[in-house]
Amino acid sequence: MNIENSYTIYGFRHIITDKVYIGLQRPGKSFYISSSENQEFWRDYQSGMLQKSILFTISKYERESEKLCEAAEWFGLNHAFAVLGKDKMYNYQNNAHSTHENLLTVDHKKVIVDWINKKSDGIVISNSRENENKRVLDIVERINESKFDVSYVSMNELASYDYNQIRVEKYIRSHVNEIAQRLEENPEDVKNKLTPIVAVISVKVVDGKPVKVIMILDGNNRKLALEKVRGISEAPVIFINETEFGETEQIRKKNYQLFGLIMNKEDDVVRQTNSNADIKRNIDILLSTEDLDLTKPIHVDRARKLVEDYFLGTVIPTKKKLSGIWKSFMTDFEHGEAEKYRDNMNIYNDSYLETYTFNNYSLKDIAVIHASMSKTEYAQAFAYVCRRMKNLKSKKGAIVLHYATPQEYQKYKNESWLRDLKETIEHSGLDISVDVLPAFGS
Repeated sequence: MNIENSYTIYGFRHIITDKVYIGLQRPGKSFYISSSENQEFWRDYQSGMLQKSILFTISKYERESEKLCEAAEWFGLNHAFAVLGKDKMYNYQNNAHSTHENLLTVDHKKVIVDWINKKSDGIVISNSRENENKRVLDIVERINESKFDVSYVSMNELASYDYNQIRVEKYIRSHVNEIAQRLEENPEDVKNKLTPIVAVISVKVVDGKPVKVIMILDGNNRKLALEKVRGISEAPVIFINETEFGETEQIRKKNYQLFGLIMNKEDDVVRQTNSNADIKRNIDILLSTEDLDLTKPIHVDRARKLVEDYFLGTVIPTKKKLSGIWKSFMTDFEHGEAEKYRDNMNIYNDSYLETYTFNNYSLKDIAVIHASMSKTEYAQAFAYVCRRMKNLKSKKGAIVLHYATPQEYQKYKNESWLRDLKETIEHSGLDISVDVLPAFGS
């Protein structure tokens, strides 16, 4: 379901105190957070202490949708105030309308009650990749428009943060040194020009105690540069609650990767743009999470579509560039797969092939040619042997095929072109045999 086109009741819960907030999101609001005016709510949210859940959602196009959602909000607030008490609520009071409670089903109410009583996590929304791309682009836009607060943290604290690896290289030494040099010469640039580091914040409960987890999504080079500059004690950081990146951990991890790539797609004074190698690395990460086997043609087609949906228009600006990166990625993959066969594969030299074809065919007055398996493509080997039969005025021919390299084996091991060659020979009605030398063993 597209939340943007729906009426939705959402809930936030403090992961330690269990204090809750229940609110209504109307259609037309992308990745809405909350309309709460409670400053305690926003402090806890920015600190990563609040986790969001969906309690009720209905498309705006369905009959009575607005009335249903207002009734669900009233029911949720009424039950929460009664069960939890006012001290456990960020809401000041129940301002919703109870007029249409009769529209709610028992199942509607059970989802809300179970969440309030901590018996469930609410409704899991499975968003499309298009929605997730919009979510990440919305966060980027809000950063560019300075909608997030910038905090200044000590260098000691910054050093403790984890990082999300986007690039092939953890950092670019020359770029780090360039930033450090500029900041050392102009320390005022830390507050005036340096793009803030962006970090995602969450809080996990370990042995009953809150443990804050902070991971840098954008700014590894800036972090290292700041550490090299003498006299700098603080760094600018934007903290974003993890729930803004998705409803589940799996969605969030994908969106962290996409966010990092988008934030580095344009060149500026304090960041290094994505290289093709960086993008290919993230394609590999994306496909590995989808359990796609690129040795299977049907999986390759699905993978290509997934990469286009994920990267085109967000990280890669044109289809032409995406096509080039995908081709390079697949070439790298095929080379990597081919290397698996190198140690055990039979490689036939010209001397062996000449001796083999002479003893097994030429001595029997059979016109023979030998060729690597790539010559089965478009029946090239068929043309060679026909020409050989014509020159020798022979009615019989033979084609001896072999795999010349691991890369060739990787490309032609499914033998689709070999089958095509045999079908072409059968169709021609000629007496031509096909002999394939073993790629492995004797």
